[in-house]
Amino acid sequence: GNSNILISLTAPDDWAPPEGVPPALFETRNLSGTGGKRVGLSVPVPLLLDVVRKIGPSGAQVEHVYDY
Repeated sequence: GNSNILISLTAPDDWAPPEGVPPALFETRNLSGTGGKRVGLSVPVPLLLDVVRKIGPSGAQVEHVYDY
């Protein structure tokens, strides 16, 4: 298996990764009309559950976990 996995989030414009969450690989404007931004994170697989648990309280929402 892979050692890292890509996840995408939707988040407010002023969102920043909370402590213990990897830095953003990319950020793009959310063009769906809802505002905010889309953020991509490369997460070590052993930390995935911990990172997902920190996302919601930080004001973002997990959009997709890429299981490549």
